[in-house]
Amino acid sequence: MAAGLLCFLAMLPPAGPVPLGTPATGPAEKLLLRQWSSPGAYEMTVTSEAEQTVTVGKRVLPGQRTSQTMVLSLTVEKPDASGDRTIGIAYRRLQHRISEAGRVMAFDSDGPRQKQDPDLAAALGPLLKARVTVVLSGGGEVRSVRGLDELWDEMIRKDPASAALLEQMKQQMGNGMIRSLLEKDRKMLPSGPVGVGDVWEVGSIQSMPFVGAVDGTQQCTFKAIEKTAAGKVAVIEYQGRVKRTEKSVARFGARSVTVHQVDLLRTGEIRFDADAGMVTSKMFQQDGRIEMSGEDARGLVTQMVVRPRLEGRTRLHRLVGATQPEPEG
Repeated sequence: MAAGLLCFLAMLPPAGPVPLGTPATGPAEKLLLRQWSSPGAYEMTVTSEAEQTVTVGKRVLPGQRTSQTMVLSLTVEKPDASGDRTIGIAYRRLQHRISEAGRVMAFDSDGPRQKQDPDLAAALGPLLKARVTVVLSGGGEVRSVRGLDELWDEMIRKDPASAALLEQMKQQMGNGMIRSLLEKDRKMLPSGPVGVGDVWEVGSIQSMPFVGAVDGTQQCTFKAIEKTAAGKVAVIEYQGRVKRTEKSVARFGARSVTVHQVDLLRTGEIRFDADAGMVTSKMFQQDGRIEMSGEDARGLVTQMVVRPRLEGRTRLHRLVGATQPEPEG
């Protein structure tokens, strides 16, 4: 379960491929790419698939396959007098499926309660009750995030006996997670105008659930400007690596897992609607190696190597005449 949850959380910033069309302009044209510059209601659909193998000692375990779908509602407000902009986020549907050695664990927030896996329901179900509020500066920097930490704090007050585990969930799936993802997306876009053929590098320290801070570097290339019915679309390809060799420890109840090394290679594509001011689709493929150690059922330390392969896609579209729905719960 721990490896599966780690794999799921590592996929939270996923994305999706769209076939390239014919470039509309030459390399002389420059575009300024500003995310969330257009107010309105949006729906984001995120799908991911993962396959991973785990080696424990010298024994290769049966492969694990994971798939997930997340549907989120977003409301982007108009800027206030200072230029700050508020975004409201609510999880509308969560689907997650893990299959390993003939065993299937599944959760679908729209499905019958009796068919939900209890572990996945406990980890993912609370997110459906959250109303997340993000405040961005005029330049896109994250000023504040509220909603997820407060949800976990309320659960701790209601269930003090599970406080240690819930506090761990708060650290890994709280406001800091949202902040990290938004900042990562913002930094992928250049600060000034760019045109076809331009290349820029993004270096950052990002936070990965159950791992901590990981150094990452990605190289972005502006491949094309396409003319669509909605306007001009910038096509950006990227590739990068995240690597960490410092140890980190994550606890799962009475047990712990030590992560010794993370080495992940990711490639992908971003399609940015310059007229609407938003990323309309993203895709990525990721391969890598994670070295860990943990206690077995007898309390003995066992070395583990996880080789994950991830593919993901994200699509974002504006909802005409829609309002932000209230969260469930």
